[in-house]
Amino acid sequence: MLERLRRIPPGLRALLAVSALLAVTWACLTPAFQAPDEQRHYTYVQTIAESFDLPGDPSKPGFSTQVLDGMAALNSDQVAAQRQVKPEWNPNVERSWLATQGDAPRDDGGGPSPASTYPPVSYAWEALGYVATSSGTVFDQLLGARLMSAFWLPFTVLGTWLLAGELFGRRRLLQAVAASVPALAPMVVFISGSVSPDGMLYAIWSFALWLGVRAVKRGVPVKDGGVFFALVGLGCVVKATGFALLPAALLVAAIGLYSRRSLVAGRVVRRAAIVAVPLALAIAWLFGARLLDRLAPAQISDTTASASGTNWRELLSYAWQYYLPRLPGQTDYPIAPIGGGYPLLQVWITQGWGAFGWLEVKWAAWVYRVLGVITVGIGAGAVVALWRARRAIDLRVAGFLALASLSLLAGLHWTDYHELESGSKGFMQARYLFPLIAVFGAALAAAVSVVPARARPAIAGGTVAALFVFQLFAIGLVAGRFYA
Repeated sequence: MLERLRRIPPGLRALLAVSALLAVTWACLTPAFQAPDEQRHYTYVQTIAESFDLPGDPSKPGFSTQVLDGMAALNSDQVAAQRQVKPEWNPNVERSWLATQGDAPRDDGGGPSPASTYPPVSYAWEALGYVATSSGTVFDQLLGARLMSAFWLPFTVLGTWLLAGELFGRRRLLQAVAASVPALAPMVVFISGSVSPDGMLYAIWSFALWLGVRAVKRGVPVKDGGVFFALVGLGCVVKATGFALLPAALLVAAIGLYSRRSLVAGRVVRRAAIVAVPLALAIAWLFGARLLDRLAPAQISDTTASASGTNWRELLSYAWQYYLPRLPGQTDYPIAPIGGGYPLLQVWITQGWGAFGWLEVKWAAWVYRVLGVITVGIGAGAVVALWRARRAIDLRVAGFLALASLSLLAGLHWTDYHELESGSKGFMQARYLFPLIAVFGAALAAAVSVVPARARPAIAGGTVAALFVFQLFAIGLVAGRFYA
């Protein structure tokens, strides 16, 4: 075992250790229920742990008495999204809460909420942390669930490292640059250190993207293909976002079947059976939810139901105006992303680089302008790298990554458009883009690869160091918001 650990590249060892430490730091730093929708996700965990049941019972309130008392003591509802309001740190309030919190019921919540339609796998995992801290207060149990979510961040880092290895070869410098993105990007670590399905989902997508690339490059070997399809299936029962991997999975299946076209039909059918894994798991959850008298994932059931009434011209107008300025004569589509501002910049730059708490904890506007310029520069560098390598690009790999990325974006925009049409504030947030964090890491590595070889180590080291410093500033920003 020690010999295997020694064979792990030093850069990877360092990033795994740092990412684990940072995830724990954020799990401890963020005040209770000051991450997006965390109280709802925590209630899902608590319902599984206390009642061995799924939330969504219409006869029950949304939150348990224990959670409501904890939120009231900390003033969580008033703090959320209100930057001028601090959590309650008065020791007298704490003593009053401690005197009664032990008698507050934990199992009387679990009513309907947006989170109660989600699949249960990640919540069951986080319930292990809840149970391990069950002798403590609601805040101890919340931390236990957060740490189980934080557990997945080093796996996201590892998946990104492995994907970069498939794309660039074993070029340790570029692999380190790519893996530094999930390890050090503040928003990824912040979300991974909160109670939600997202931390587990990021890890699954990172490994699925790596295995998908590995499989198509090798003609989809049975072992690689089987693990890849199992990961796709697992992603589908972690969060509805996992369904966006299905089109790319079908491409992998088609490549695998084509590479075996000379085999007899029986052997092809037997090997093709592994394709059924993600479909079986996805369908099992959808039908299981119906049998349990529960909704399937809301993003799927709601938007699918509204598909027949979709105004396709309006949908295209929405997509255009999300990313590009409105054309003369084009009807203004009222896109109002959460947090306000121009949609492309608000989601991809502001929220992508750092909008903490309930997205209210932000840097000054000029910081995001600088980050926007840096992002454009990285994108331009990645495009240059692609152009230089155009003759060596494996079109199967490019098609797989493009299909996975576009499917996720299409699903998010489909949902966002229909929620806007229904009168809500919209759906799209940067954290829903982070299943592609391994691709973003690879893009940064590609941009670094265009730097002259002599200067590349210095640029790569400076990039990783800058990300780490940015992470420390983010921790300071959040600490000042809630504790100063």
